[in-house]
Amino acid sequence: MAIRLDWLEPSPVVLTEALRQESIKRGLGPGEKQAENLSRLRENHNPYGKEHGERLEWLEGDTAKKADTLFFVGCTGSYVEKELARSTADVLEAAGGDFAVTGDEWCCGSYALRLGDLEQARELAEHNIEVLRSTGAARVVTQCPGCYRTLLKDYPRMGADTGAEILHVTQYLADLLDKGKLKLKNVGKGVKATYHDPCHLGRHCGIYEEPRKLIEALGYELAEMPRNRGSAWCCGAGGGVKSGYPEWALWTATERIKEAVDTGADVLLTSCPFCEINLRDAAREMSADIEVVDLNEPVLQALMGGK
Repeated sequence: MAIRLDWLEPSPVVLTEALRQESIKRGLGPGEKQAENLSRLRENHNPYGKEHGERLEWLEGDTAKKADTLFFVGCTGSYVEKELARSTADVLEAAGGDFAVTGDEWCCGSYALRLGDLEQARELAEHNIEVLRSTGAARVVTQCPGCYRTLLKDYPRMGADTGAEILHVTQYLADLLDKGKLKLKNVGKGVKATYHDPCHLGRHCGIYEEPRKLIEALGYELAEMPRNRGSAWCCGAGGGVKSGYPEWALWTATERIKEAVDTGADVLLTSCPFCEINLRDAAREMSADIEVVDLNEPVLQALMGGK
């Protein structure tokens, strides 16, 4: 399957990525650390340099070999935030029944795309399209917004079609909630929470209300930060920033933590592993009196009877 690369459209994000592509062509980029990660990505199909055979080591027990729902885990969940991968799998099992995962999954290509390495992104997309189609899944659920945006928007722009419905886990759960197929305990009752909109999920794909529906159903008192939804301040981790410019990434997250603390919230919820990592690092650095939590955690707690 030949995947097109002439899919650029006039938006600030895509134009920035196009400039990064041009910088690679001219030998002006990426940065040293980012180049190392791209090299690891080519060798091991993930930017962390982990062996591909370790991709499903987070998995406890077996899942269905074939199912209508496929959980596309992503590199960060597979190799770094393994507890988040496990909790997402547990949520999918508790909420919807059978789902499948595949050890043949490679990096979605988001890291390569954001840095302008479209040739490598094409190779990753070609492989993943073949794998996803071979599973026969009707829907693909992601936990990582980067994977979600890439599968939902970037693959079609490159001429690739997964042949499945692409959903972020918050969409999947909110839909079950709307249909009365999901009941959540009020594990957040008496707790004030604020929510951080991940860039890939929010301003790139317009997913704002689904996470908030879940937060409301969990019983939290939601206190919005002044910059929310399409105006949300970036966590600072994406686009190769945390790997290439860690001090800038931490400063960016620090600014967001200040906003969260000012709401008086006890907990800062988000729906992205990169956001969680970077915001948690900033909160720790500041000794901020706020807990950074992925939304999957209280959802799982609610599904398991509030324990």
